[in-house]
Amino acid sequence: MAALQAEIEQKLLVDYLTNNPKSPIATYVLWYYFSRKMDLEKAEPLFEGLDSKIKLGEYGVSFKIAMDAIKNTELGSIAKDFTQNDTLGIPVSLSSFKGKYVLVDFWGSWCVPCRAENPNVVKAFHDFKDKGFTVSVSLEQPVSLMPG
Repeated sequence: MAALQAEIEQKLLVDYLTNNPKSPIATYVLWYYFSRKMDLEKAEPLFEGLDSKIKLGEYGVSFKIAMDAIKNTELGSIAKDFTQNDTLGIPVSLSSFKGKYVLVDFWGSWCVPCRAENPNVVKAFHDFKDKGFTVSVSLEQPVSLMPG
C-alpha cells in the first residue's frame, strides 16, 4: 500500500512540476520530491523544465548545487582536485595521485562517526600502503594552534 501511495505522490509531483514551471513553489516541491530518494535522471529534467527565474531563486540555486555535487561524487566520477598541506607544511594536490587508486579520508578527532570508521581506514592503509593507496586528511586545527 505504501508503494502505491508513493507512486501516486510521485506522479502528482511530476505533473505539478511539468504543468507549473513558473510556480514560485516549484523548486520547493522539487526539493520535497528529491528528498524522497528521487534519482538525478528524474530530477534533472524536471529542474531544467522550470522557468529560469524560478531556477535562480533560493531553492533553485540550492537544488542546482546539490545536483552538481551528486553528479561530481557519483561512483566512478573524477574527483575534484584540491590541495592541502601535509604534516610538514608541503602542499599536496589530489591530482598528484592521478592514475593511482586513492582512498581520501576526511576526519577529525572530534567527529564520532569518523573515529568509528578509523579501524577500517587503518586496515585499508595496512592492506594497501605499499601501493600508495590511502590519503588521510585531518580536519584538525594547524599544529601551531593546538594546545600544548
